[in-house]
Amino acid sequence: MLTTYQKARFESGFGVRLNYTTGESAEDSTIGYLHCTTEFLLFYFIHGTGNIKIEGKEYIINEGDMVLINPSELFHCIIDGGKYHERYVLHIDETIIRHFPTNCKELFSILYRRQKGAGNIIPASLVAQLGFDMLTRSIYDNIQKTNPTSTALTISKTVELLAVLCRYQADASAQIQIPARENELIQQVLYYLNNHFQEDISIEGIAKEFGLNKSYLSHLFTSFVGTSMWNYVIFRRINYFNSLIADNTSIEDACRQSGFQNYSNFYRLYKKYMDITPMQFKQQIRS
Repeated sequence: MLTTYQKARFESGFGVRLNYTTGESAEDSTIGYLHCTTEFLLFYFIHGTGNIKIEGKEYIINEGDMVLINPSELFHCIIDGGKYHERYVLHIDETIIRHFPTNCKELFSILYRRQKGAGNIIPASLVAQLGFDMLTRSIYDNIQKTNPTSTALTISKTVELLAVLCRYQADASAQIQIPARENELIQQVLYYLNNHFQEDISIEGIAKEFGLNKSYLSHLFTSFVGTSMWNYVIFRRINYFNSLIADNTSIEDACRQSGFQNYSNFYRLYKKYMDITPMQFKQQIRS
């Protein structure tokens, strides 16, 4: 059993990527940072425990659990330190369905309809019962190989996993984990931010909207969401900018439509949060 932190990354080149992490928590792990991706993510915690904040709701992660993250969901995950952990993080991009019939798009549309921060955890008992663990391990085994058969199996097993997830999500009897911590006020603030992040808003204006002290609201928000309100707004705007660029909107128009009033300020923030320039992102998704 490894005790030093190790991470391996595997890509199929067809819309599927998998990160495998093992060992003890280390400072170079990025899991403790606030995240928001343009992909669908599936965490499988084989060993280890922790907690995860998703859109203002905090969940306890037990060994064997799976965590589902939709594109645009902001999350902040903390692994319990000093303990051995092992996990897969499966990144699935919509481009995977290009290799299947058109109606396979429903696999993503069903998942996207889930309310932000709700139904993110699949408990270990259901992971085993529904075969999520075996499917994920099969993807891991095949994605490491470069032969055509293994690539085809990686794609087909990923689509099978998506299909099972859709059936699970549509099942009204699914055992949805109740958040360990949530706050009705913060849910209202998040709803407001998600509907107004493109506008010229400020922390002071938001506090006034809810009739609260700015410092109190800021502290409460950070406690439940895992980041400040302003960081949340910036993440929302950048994520929306990325989606507009993916739809062939120009950089200048996408910047303006995302709520950034000044391009130079936007450029600085984008480089800080994404670690690449807007043009580099555009070139990446076009390649």
